[in-house]
Amino acid sequence: MAIRDAIAYASIVGGLLEPRTHRVHPLTTETLVGRSRRADLCIREDFVSSVHASLLWQGSGWGLKDLGSRNGTAVNGKVVPPGTRRHLKRGDEITFGQALATWTLDSDAPPRPLARAEGRPVVVGSPGLLALPDDDEPALTVFATSVGRWQLEHGGQSREIGDHEHIELGGVWWVLRLPSVPAVTRGSQGARALSLEQSQLVLCSGRGKNSSLVSVRADPEAFSFTVGAGASVLRVLAESRDRSGEGWLEQSDLLERLSMTDNHLNVAVFRIRRQFADAGFTDATHIVERRNGRLRLGTTQLRVETRATEGP
Repeated sequence: MAIRDAIAYASIVGGLLEPRTHRVHPLTTETLVGRSRRADLCIREDFVSSVHASLLWQGSGWGLKDLGSRNGTAVNGKVVPPGTRRHLKRGDEITFGQALATWTLDSDAPPRPLARAEGRPVVVGSPGLLALPDDDEPALTVFATSVGRWQLEHGGQSREIGDHEHIELGGVWWVLRLPSVPAVTRGSQGARALSLEQSQLVLCSGRGKNSSLVSVRADPEAFSFTVGAGASVLRVLAESRDRSGEGWLEQSDLLERLSMTDNHLNVAVFRIRRQFADAGFTDATHIVERRNGRLRLGTTQLRVETRATEGP
């Protein structure tokens, strides 16, 4: 990876940096290090064992374990006894066998969902949400459910998916690395996590292009955030919910009403979910639910208000 990748990953996801090459390797919940091709971080040096060491997310930080390697593992020059786990902090230098294979824990942030494909940059998602091939063209979405599992959504269909699973998209095979416990919090703001059904939500839409806001009241908090062009999807789904109990709407009907293509709808749904996740909702992916070619609003707590705004 290039230097720009080190900048992109900094403080976003846990990662190791190789100082001499500026190569960055994002960490998954458990990252296997070794010479073997099945290692997550493959180091092709004779002094590195086939299965050398592992780094594990422990809920509040990263730990390192030597797996009985031939030439040992050290942290800041101190050998880690085989079979024991050493707590790591940002800036620690980890040596696998010899000084030539020294990496630095450049970021101690929690793991995020990510995908790797041969010859392509690693795609790192938001907490609890990953889009492929990227956020701008989310043809496929992987998201965390409220019961701690991962769900894949593609072409209007969805199924449960797991860590290490291989998926094919547009002729490219991706390997998914999914955290065992999705880290969906408002930690950066020091505020508690939010739930869709435990918050009062108002979608305020005006005539202006970027005037759509979601107002949130979840005692004792009250704040607003923008949802942009995706507000039209929320409005139509809210109307469908108000007309019928379950609120399911055929995707073809939704596309016709909004004059959208399949791809535009995928982009809109992904961005809505990400905006709710960024606002602190742990169940953000359920704001829009999809099943067998149908969609619905995934909460009963959102109502729509239309307010006049200045400008065209």
